[in-house]
Amino acid sequence: MLVWGAQYLSSGMIALLNSTIPLWVAIISSTIYKQHLTKNMVFGLVAGFSGLIILVNPFTGNSQLSLVSIISLTLSSIFWAGGSLYSTKYTDSENIFASGGLLMIVGGIMLIITSFVVGEFYNLQLSKISMNTIFAYLYLILLCTSVGYAEFFWLLKVESASIANSFAYIVPIIAVFLGWAVFNENISIETIIATTIIMIGVALMIKSSSNSSNNLSNHKVIKKTST
Repeated sequence: MLVWGAQYLSSGMIALLNSTIPLWVAIISSTIYKQHLTKNMVFGLVAGFSGLIILVNPFTGNSQLSLVSIISLTLSSIFWAGGSLYSTKYTDSENIFASGGLLMIVGGIMLIITSFVVGEFYNLQLSKISMNTIFAYLYLILLCTSVGYAEFFWLLKVESASIANSFAYIVPIIAVFLGWAVFNENISIETIIATTIIMIGVALMIKSSSNSSNNLSNHKVIKKTST
């Protein structure tokens, strides 16, 4: 749904909709799983999302927004958030590599089947694929996907789902600064302000999560001592 919906919107709008994952995590965890959200976490979520709006300026060049694409990207974020919360409760903590591998295998099979159904697979011309494309593809497979998913599932075990999904706020920042370092792109004052706001938001979320973990650990120690 993410890839399909991304065909019809600007990169800024895509980044904005995809960055709603931490917000959906908070909404689902508080409404369905009845988890308490601290003030710091709420402020962190709002700050991170507000900073991202400033950073990507998603409404530039979007005179005609695709409602179907917006719905598709929003649903993909909701499904990802729900899956993240489900994984924290029912995935074996020792199987982070297996979890990441299953995610890619099942997802790959589903996309290949869909590709056959819509006729895309038959239009694939291997002879026109360049070496640069192959290198980029391998980079995405090995580092961005294999390593990235393993780290993500590990974070789901040692931190809250909100912290693990804070990558949605960090990725646009990294992209902007890589553009500056590699392609000599200019960094505006708006970028600096947005980055600062986002980092403050993530710091508030991490601090809140750390305090909650400490309180839970202390509660377990006290309960064990009493027993």
